[in-house]
Amino acid sequence: MSESEVKKNKKKSGTTNWKSFFENQLGKSKKNGEFPKLAILLFFLFMAMIFISHYAEGKKIELGKLKAQVEEMQWQHKTQKAEFMNLTKQSELVDRVKSAGMEELTEPVKVITYQADELGFEEEKK
Repeated sequence: MSESEVKKNKKKSGTTNWKSFFENQLGKSKKNGEFPKLAILLFFLFMAMIFISHYAEGKKIELGKLKAQVEEMQWQHKTQKAEFMNLTKQSELVDRVKSAGMEELTEPVKVITYQADELGFEEEKK
């Protein structure tokens, strides 16, 4: 068998000649003004890649803005927490009480105790 007969047998047996396939799909042999399907597919793939990269870039910018906001809020929280800790010190409380016209207690707190029957309440029985 010669080479030409082998090629004919391959074409008949169903094996694909890749070069002719891509030539047909890329537009080297157009039939009836038909636009090649592979070119359309490649165009849409290219447009999808552009869209995805643009979308990802927008999300990256948005993420950067959100990170900056979170960092700012963390600093505000730390500042407010430090101010609160400072205001709850006893020395600060004494100064604020004096400015309000009150005095700091010098005597210990008095505890009032009572019996339930003295106030007219009945004790609960267990």
